[in-house]
Amino acid sequence: MLGVVGAEFGANLGNGGSGGGGYGGSSGRESQQAVADGFSVVNHEHARNTSKALAYLLFQQPTNQTKYSLIRRASVDLIGRGFVVWQPYLDVSNVLIGLLELCIDADRLVPSMTFGLPLTPRADACRTARHALSLIATARPSTYVITMAKEVARYNAMIQNAQSQTYQHSLHAYVLVKSKPEILRVLQQLVEKMAVELMELLSELTDVMIHCLDMNQIKTSGLQEIFPGYCKKFPMVSYCHSTRRIVVGTRNGNLLFYDLKQGKCQSIAAHRGQILGVGFSADGKFLASIALADMKVYIWQVGDDCDDDGDDDDGDMDFD
Repeated sequence: MLGVVGAEFGANLGNGGSGGGGYGGSSGRESQQAVADGFSVVNHEHARNTSKALAYLLFQQPTNQTKYSLIRRASVDLIGRGFVVWQPYLDVSNVLIGLLELCIDADRLVPSMTFGLPLTPRADACRTARHALSLIATARPSTYVITMAKEVARYNAMIQNAQSQTYQHSLHAYVLVKSKPEILRVLQQLVEKMAVELMELLSELTDVMIHCLDMNQIKTSGLQEIFPGYCKKFPMVSYCHSTRRIVVGTRNGNLLFYDLKQGKCQSIAAHRGQILGVGFSADGKFLASIALADMKVYIWQVGDDCDDDGDDDDGDMDFD
């Protein structure tokens, strides 16, 4: 019951109690009293205890009887609905990994969810976890992207050192590999609905996206077909299909080159401030970048290793 109250009304109660401007007289005092009863900043006992209980149901070692049980599915649903209330008391990384684990077989279970067929407990758990992930990502887009970027960075680092054998058999590594389609699906939702909020997180967003991409599909279809929103929503992002490279212009004036063939990323100091737009030439040998901070357009010659050719002043044009 506390989970339902917190998930449905916790955030509203918190806003009402902290704002105060929209309430007057006894209504304001009643609202503040309701907030103080376990879900306020001062007294968060109910919120903390309920979040711990929901997390326990998600993280407990499941048996064949409890893995897709009704109470576990209910806890997944409540975690998603009330994430803004539970977030301060949860390990966000573990929560996302736990939800993604339930979505691993989503592609195989999608037909039963799409055509309205009766859902098995496993399919219903998958559907509920997908919905929870979408709610979490849209409620806290920066938290989702940054957390997944950290997990991807840790995965990439660990598989290259002496601990790779241990990490490759861990739950996090297994889930990050098996749930790539689901991670990418949530990213696509965020880009379509909340592109403005992601402007400052383009490098993290790109790292997670590249981790999830199928390179064989990229070779045949191209990034524009697989992830059209990424190429359309951000003018400071460009993709060249002939060379299979992505360039991202950052807020600090750097250009990030991602070579999908070699799996490498290189950063180049290009402008003195935020880059507003970039674009490859058709053959991928040249790149144009624009920034208002230095009032110039730079034309870069891109080499085989994504290196810039020549001095920064060669080939630049004044920007009016």
